[in-house]
Amino acid sequence: MILSGAEDLRVIKTIESIKDAFSQLLVQKEMNEITVTELCQLARINKKTFYRYYHSLEELVGEMNQELTRDLLSRTKGLSLPEDLEEFSRIYLTFSAEQDQAFENFMRSGGLYPLRDRLVRDMTVEIWERSAQFRRLSRLEQDLLMAMTMGILLRAYQVWAADDKKQPIETVAETAWRLLKNGIEGFFQ
Repeated sequence: MILSGAEDLRVIKTIESIKDAFSQLLVQKEMNEITVTELCQLARINKKTFYRYYHSLEELVGEMNQELTRDLLSRTKGLSLPEDLEEFSRIYLTFSAEQDQAFENFMRSGGLYPLRDRLVRDMTVEIWERSAQFRRLSRLEQDLLMAMTMGILLRAYQVWAADDKKQPIETVAETAWRLLKNGIEGFFQ
């Protein structure tokens, strides 16, 4: 349930408790290992209360994804891809680096490809579609371009996080941008 701010304070606290509990569990385990029962225990609510607001854990994840997407889109307002790809790469990786451990686990999790890929697509498709150059491409070309771009940025974030974030995220963004801009051959020149 996406909050509008007009809800009763008890509803707001319940939704926040559900999301906080889910984030805590996601730090401890893979999403496919999380159950509604343990989420409800941690959130200190009963299952009926959870199901009043969400049909499933996937719906909860979808809502949390929408919130992340809105945040990223507000930071990239006015950008279009591929024209502003360098700036977008920097913003996307910085945005990802600012998120919590639950986000990091979600983005690094191998068992969540469909949900993660939907999040990444949702976060970027609006920006891509602002570009007349992009809209002129065939659907196949659009999909391959988005997959390659976001694959590189997502993998750059994953590698950086797996390496204990030793490098500044700006260095990761610059390296990812060079690879996106020049491809493999140009990367080594």
